[in-house]
Amino acid sequence: MAETTFLFGLIAVTVVVTLLIAMFRTKAAENYLFRPVEKARTVIGATVIIVGAWTALRSGVVWMMALALGAIAFVTLFVYFEEPHKEIK
Repeated sequence: MAETTFLFGLIAVTVVVTLLIAMFRTKAAENYLFRPVEKARTVIGATVIIVGAWTALRSGVVWMMALALGAIAFVTLFVYFEEPHKEIK
């Protein structure tokens, strides 16, 4: 397992490099790094919720199962009202 200080160092370097790219190459950072992830955010979030809900439902722990069903209800309402599938190209 990696050392905590090494991980904090990696995080710090990542933040600094990302900010430098955003400051000096604003349009490139926005068009090639930020926008593609922004567009995929809904799909990624729904996938994480579905996998987490499936894991929680299979755990057999009542409070986790209730939380999972609540998350599934939220995703269902989100898809119904926001219609993100119409925005994905």
